[in-house]
Amino acid sequence: MLGFGPDYDHERGRDFMMRKQGVRFATKADLDEAIGSVRQEIGYIRQDLESKASKTDLSDLGKAIRVEMADGYSRLAHQILRQQDEAHASEDRLVRKMDALNSVVLGRLDVFTDRMETIWRESKTLPQVIDAQGRQLGDHEARIKSLEGRTS
Repeated sequence: MLGFGPDYDHERGRDFMMRKQGVRFATKADLDEAIGSVRQEIGYIRQDLESKASKTDLSDLGKAIRVEMADGYSRLAHQILRQQDEAHASEDRLVRKMDALNSVVLGRLDVFTDRMETIWRESKTLPQVIDAQGRQLGDHEARIKSLEGRTS
């Protein structure tokens, strides 16, 4: 005999004893309500799980981010190369302009130097020419006086 306690009535059975102890048996409506409640809880849990990322989702997201970053790096590298090419082209244009300007400045400097050399030569030779002409003029005056003295 099973030991259900000293008050167990073997003739009336377990159901009688449970009711006597205040246990209420579930009806079909109670079970349907409990099943509905459990299904609703399962639905909430599913929604919660669906809203959370799985390992596969995270892996796919990581791959997508890596692809996007690689594309960004590639675009950035192309942009840097293009900027460097533009900088080199600007540098080449600037060098050509500076060469042209340098040629103009050197040409004008040559003209100025030639002019200064001419002025320097003239400043060295002109006093000598003036002195020579002064002597010649002095000699000429002396000859004129000597000629005038003879004719009178």
